Amino acid sequence: VSTQSTWDINFMVYYFTSLKDGKIIVYMGKDKFENEELLKYAFPSDVWFHVSAFSSAHVYLRMPDDITDVAEIPKEVIEEVAQITKWNSIEGSKRGSVKVVYTFASNLLKEKCMATGEVGFVNESKCTYINVSTNKKLAKSLLKTKREEFPNLQKMFMEKMSDLEKLSKDLKKLEEVKAKEAVKEAKVSAIKEKEEAKTKAFGYMMKKEDMVSNQTEAKKQDEDFWQSKAFSLITLTHLIEKHKLDSVSYTHLTLPTSDLVQLSVVAVALKKK
Repeated sequence: VSTQSTWDINFMVYYFTSLKDGKIIVYMGKDKFENEELLKYAFPSDVWFHVSAFSSAHVYLRMPDDITDVAEIPKEVIEEVAQITKWNSIEGSKRGSVKVVYTFASNLLKEKCMATGEVGFVNESKCTYINVSTNKKLAKSLLKTKREEFPNLQKMFMEKMSDLEKLSKDLKKLEEVKAKEAVKEAKVSAIKEKEEAKTKAFGYMMKKEDMVSNQTEAKKQDEDFWQSKAFSLITLTHLIEKHKLDSVSYTHLTLPTSDLVQLSVVAVALKKK
């Protein structure tokens, strides 16, 4: 019984170089048994290609950066991978045109009852079907880039999933920080609005108090004036009666100094306003 761990088993994989972008990875299994391994260890964002209705290689496309929508794949790259898929189908390579289906590897379904190399779909509506006509020139150029490698698929997969998990945690933390900042900003904004409302209310009260104060002061001044006026009239009447004067023209009279001063003050008071 072999004690070798599947972690240490490297499977042979065929790789192709994209003519559109050398950073793009295109790979497929040697046979249906290796297709099973690719199915287990393909990255969730890898895109799986297969000739529809005929047997063919399982070809995978791995973009330099993870994508979330197959619409992000350039049309030239779709054509390249579709040509490789068509030429790696015994029946498909004989036909002038075939239909090729592609979808994310995460949309592939493998059940125990299925034969080796057979797959289904989690959601067929997420599959894209295209008609692919033979393009010998493009196909030959791509097939010339074919090379064999023996990657540790399981190790690569585990490392990728670890990266994705870390990225997910980082994004979650970032969202939590943003949520806390949003709550903090909302509190600051609420406090600011409350302070502004208080300032407005205080300003209104001060303005009202000023109005009341001004009105009171004006009323007091008015009352003081009339009180002064009344006092002056009383004083004048008293002086007229005291000296038996017929007029307030007193400057030519010979009166006591104190009375002359009083008459002067009264005259000035009566002329105000």
